[in-house]
Amino acid sequence: MLRYGKITEFNAITGKGKIVDTNEQDICFEVSKMNALLFVEDQVRFRIMLIGERLQATGVKKNVSRLPKSFMDHNL
Repeated sequence: MLRYGKITEFNAITGKGKIVDTNEQDICFEVSKMNALLFVEDQVRFRIMLIGERLQATGVKKNVSRLPKSFMDHNL
């Protein structure tokens, strides 16, 4: 199932960052340097995986047009 959120932290050098999802949950993510065209405040979609003992976002992609309007109004 796809989830939606906003990037709150991102380091383009390491490819690591954090997303706040529509449930206001902080979720870490990591992308390859080839996919590092992400920025803080970008609206994104992603999937969740349990990696080790924590949840991590995978398949992070920009996605402004599909975010629920209530989330965009609340977080922009």
